[in-house]
This record gives sequence, structure tokens and C-alpha cells, in this order.
Amino acid sequence: MDRAYYRGIPAVTKAFEAILSLIAFILIMVAPSCVKTSITAGYFKFVTITAFILVCIVWLLFLCKLQRRIFRCTCINWPFLMFAFYGIICVFYFFGDLILAVQACNGVEKASVAFGFLALFAFLFDFGFSVRDYIMARRGLNKAIRETTNVAEGKY
Repeated sequence: MDRAYYRGIPAVTKAFEAILSLIAFILIMVAPSCVKTSITAGYFKFVTITAFILVCIVWLLFLCKLQRRIFRCTCINWPFLMFAFYGIICVFYFFGDLILAVQACNGVEKASVAFGFLALFAFLFDFGFSVRDYIMARRGLNKAIRETTNVAEGKY
């Protein structure tokens, strides 16, 4: 178990994302059915439970260092994968929250939307970290390629 990761900001952010997604999912599940939000609520349920499950998987991968043990090949670009993951989740959450907020019939659905927006803000916060990590990885990769090319060409 990676204790440095456990105490870091990314792990705490993932925990908040999971908790807020789970609360939003529970609230939309217990909300009384409303005819005009049935399709929208279904999409929102899908987004919240999918985000919850995927964030828990990612959290466990990084907490137990499984991304280093299982995926030893360098073919997986983790910074890009996390960048794409959080970007997609943010877009899905944004549209789910926005559409359900417009069509919400009762207070429970509105509370679910509120927790959905809080989860969206947590995902956006983590998306900012993933953008930073991706840019740093790209710079490091470009630097490593330049150094390798210079060594191969005899330039030091």
C-alpha cells in the first residue's frame, strides 16, 4: 500500500468524488418518480454509478500500486489515460447535472443535482491535476526523446 499516495491530495479528492457520486446516486434512486424526468434520471443514475465504480477502481489501482505491478509495459500512458478519463467524466456529469437541474420535479431530485454538481467540481479539480501531470509527462517525454536523439547522433 502506498502511504504517500493515501495521504496525498489526489487520493483525498478521489474519495470525495466517490462519496459525492454515491450520495447523488442514492438520492436519485429514492426520489419519487416524475414523468418528465424519467429518461433524464436514468441517464443521471448511469453517470453517477459509473463514475463511482470507476473512481473506486482507479483509487484502488493507485493506492495498492497495481498500475506498476499489473501493467508493467510502457505502452499505457497513465497521464494521458487519467486526462481522458476525467475529461470524459466531467463532460458526462456536466450534461447529466444540467439536464436534470432543468427538469427536476421535487426536492430530492434537486438535492441529487446539488450533490452531482459538487461531484462535478471535485472531478474538475482532479481534472486540473491530470492536465498538469499530462503536460509534465509530455515535457519529460519530449526531453527524453531529444536526449536520446542527441546521444544517438553523437551530440552531447
